[in-house]
Amino acid sequence: MLAKLKLMVIILTVCTLFLPGQKNPSTHSPSSPQEDALVFGMDVSHFQGEINWELVKKNEPKISFVFVKATEGINFVDAHFEKNWTRAKQAGILRGAYHFFESGKDAKAQADLFIDAVKKLEENDLPPLLNLESGKFDELDEVAHDNYINNVFTWLEEVEKALGVKPIIYASPDFARDYLTDIKFSGYALAAAEYDTVSAAPKMWGAWEGKTWTFWQYSLDHKVKGITDPVNLAKFNGSTRELVNFVKNSRKEEIEVTLTAGEAKEPPTVEEKKETPVKTEPEIPPVTEKKETPAKTEPEIPIVTEKKEAAPETEPELPTVETTSFSDEIDLGNINFPRDFIHKQMDHKKGVYQVKLITKEYEDIPFFQIYDKENQLLFEEMALVIPRKSKYGKFKYRVNRRILNNEHFMIRVTRPDKYLYAFFFIKK
Repeated sequence: MLAKLKLMVIILTVCTLFLPGQKNPSTHSPSSPQEDALVFGMDVSHFQGEINWELVKKNEPKISFVFVKATEGINFVDAHFEKNWTRAKQAGILRGAYHFFESGKDAKAQADLFIDAVKKLEENDLPPLLNLESGKFDELDEVAHDNYINNVFTWLEEVEKALGVKPIIYASPDFARDYLTDIKFSGYALAAAEYDTVSAAPKMWGAWEGKTWTFWQYSLDHKVKGITDPVNLAKFNGSTRELVNFVKNSRKEEIEVTLTAGEAKEPPTVEEKKETPVKTEPEIPPVTEKKETPAKTEPEIPIVTEKKEAAPETEPELPTVETTSFSDEIDLGNINFPRDFIHKQMDHKKGVYQVKLITKEYEDIPFFQIYDKENQLLFEEMALVIPRKSKYGKFKYRVNRRILNNEHFMIRVTRPDKYLYAFFFIKK
């Protein structure tokens, strides 16, 4: 009798585990909403050796995108590029190609090497990525610095022209702060490389200060299924659908993009675009009407000649820096002073100060004025002026702060025609 009772208890216990509405705790492991919201990716090169892309597809967290090294310098093509490039697509992972930029090598030749290796981008490919890690020149060598920036823009422009996609720039926040301050850089998406932060986002310095990051490489040694050696893991700042939209919007022409290779819905969109050029033909008559008005364009020629006379309009910009009036000051905004410093034998704490650039009445020399949080003038420092010329000098001015050494740091304002410096001595 006792044995029968024990058997009934066991049966009842087992049955209760599988009643409707009950879940087996050993098999139920809900995914975190935070993990579901994140989109992860990586970069690979020949350093990772042979990759089993079928296993990569099964990795947790899911690998949604990959940047594949294509080229470096002017003559290095990654031996695993074509294989990784093809198999990443076959695995249904969004792929992008990247180039490691060498500052001492011809930029046009580097762009040509990359273009020849990639050949063309398909509709669901990420934009090209330019890896910037080393300036390889003295910070005070302004000629070398300008040459480097011009060369970087050459690569970006050549690749965009050939592949029809605006590239992404990969750089660390420190490198961006020291070298990538030209405002034109802010027009490119940033893949920030920062690993020693506990914050929820990487620092945004240089031309991207105050902007939002797009990709963030936050780990140098992550283990991924199908890859023997560790990889650099990255995040995309958005959902999977937003990543797809980012790829779509990076094109010069809008296209339909899908995550999985082979199931793109491009043909309908392409056909629709083939129908639209037909609609442009009826619009040809208005163009011919404009051909009847060349006589009107001739009276406009004086306007062009006026602009040629106004070519020295770059000179009227000079009064914004070298003026005899207080009204033409430039507010440079809030600038972080990174260390405690000494100015005219007075101690000042590190922190954010408001900085203005003015020219005093009856004087030709510009001054930097430093204000505290209450907008009270603390002191001023005479600017050191050095003439310059730049191919990419269409901006009015840009501000750059650098730590030069352990003794002082510098604020620099760059204009198309000159540099203006102020030096501040660091308190020991």
